[in-house]
Amino acid sequence: MHPHRFNEKARAYMLHPKTRVYLERFMGGEPVGTQTMYYFKPPGARGQAMHQDNFYLLVQPGTCMAAWTALDDCDAENGGLMVVPNSQNNDLVCPERADVSLSYAPHRVPIPEGQKPVLAEMKAGDTLFFNGNVIHGSGPNRSKTRFRRSWICHYAKGDLSRISKFFLPLVSMDGRDIVVEFEPGGGPCGGTWEGAEGA
Repeated sequence: MHPHRFNEKARAYMLHPKTRVYLERFMGGEPVGTQTMYYFKPPGARGQAMHQDNFYLLVQPGTCMAAWTALDDCDAENGGLMVVPNSQNNDLVCPERADVSLSYAPHRVPIPEGQKPVLAEMKAGDTLFFNGNVIHGSGPNRSKTRFRRSWICHYAKGDLSRISKFFLPLVSMDGRDIVVEFEPGGGPCGGTWEGAEGA
């Protein structure tokens, strides 16, 4: 979690100029970095139940955006990323309890009627961008020999006013730490949480 806070190479990857070009286009403005994560999903590892990133980040106004980069080829066998097309327009869906024998995270978002997850089959080096309302997750790594490693960065539009306290300080794309107000509650689902998201 948050390797950019103590590793200069991780920070440089989060602020990569090529990523910034796409973020500005997709977000319609200047992005700020909020989170970095490295997942090293080994053979036999659990996945993460379907979820929405902004349930955790609580970016206001708007939502966050992920840049999800495959470090290994990702497919159904090794627990590749599943996404629900068109769910970027959904509101946050309050999660239920996940099956922790299959998911290391305790939350699971039920798939709304008329929508269904699809596999985002990716090659090593591919990056998928999606906003914080997109429902996504992954199944267990059922391969006996293959890892499914990924590098994930989350961003918010620079005019945000609040975010969950777990993601402060933010980082401007020129590398400065930024602090905004933190969201003290649990957002539209209420309550509080202690944890992290990814896939």
